Amino acid sequence: MRLNKLSAASYTVFLKRQPLLDVFTLAGLYIIRLLAILIPGLFATSTAVVRLYRSPLILLVLCPVLYYWIARLWLITFRRKMHSDPVLLGLVLLIVMLAGPK
Repeated sequence: MRLNKLSAASYTVFLKRQPLLDVFTLAGLYIIRLLAILIPGLFATSTAVVRLYRSPLILLVLCPVLYYWIARLWLITFRRKMHSDPVLLGLVLLIVMLAGPK
């Protein structure tokens, strides 16, 4: 009986802190999305990459794609519709986007 009361009390505390956890999640997501653009962007403009690749601009195009993909996966997860591997879901979303509406 005591265990059930503690479980209910801890769940109530969790529900009270849920908005705070959502804010921390949003802030962390924002930082991750910025790093998803910054790191490949810095890599694509480095002198070693410019010497190795003919057109490093293709690597720069990946930055907004990564930004969108991370935001989209987070939104799907937040809506509780993520039931599989995020990479697999990303590939499925890519195929759906390329197929387009009929």
